[in-house]
Amino acid sequence: MSIFKKIVNWLEYGSAKPVIDFGEIYSGVVGKERFTAGAKLLAAEEQWALRLDLKRHWSSQVTRTIVDCHFKARSELKEPFALLLRDVENGVHTPKSVTVNAASRVLVGLTAGEIVRGYGRIDYHPKDEGRFRSELFLSRQNERYWLILSLGEGTVEWSKWPVPLGEAVLKLLEKSWRVQ
Repeated sequence: MSIFKKIVNWLEYGSAKPVIDFGEIYSGVVGKERFTAGAKLLAAEEQWALRLDLKRHWSSQVTRTIVDCHFKARSELKEPFALLLRDVENGVHTPKSVTVNAASRVLVGLTAGEIVRGYGRIDYHPKDEGRFRSELFLSRQNERYWLILSLGEGTVEWSKWPVPLGEAVLKLLEKSWRVQ
């Protein structure tokens, strides 16, 4: 591998190494927006990372969100997504106490409705830096549920995704894959 390729690889993955590229795991349309998600399995120090590459397309605009979900056992990631899907199936309406600052609550409220559940961190970053903090939430807007991700401590970035993205992630985590 050339030095240039090594540098590019380090910039994209850091100390992690790509192991499996799952390709596109989800694609869906809601209104005038199209959502796509790709996934890669990375080997990172003494654990794994599932990299979600999320893209939201509307008009000629595209926003991209990358979330590295570190884990030692798949169950660490399966649990929050399974709980979210169970809450959607049960049709939760009443918010449980969810810790979100007022400004973020208003921002999410304008774009994705009221946050009804919080599932905690999904990144388990080994260095535990706030800028890597990723949390999973469920919001409800009229009759539609949204999977909400907050990225970074103090939550500077929020993004909403159709709930079937959670189904796609859960299916991927339940699949058996061989790592060589």
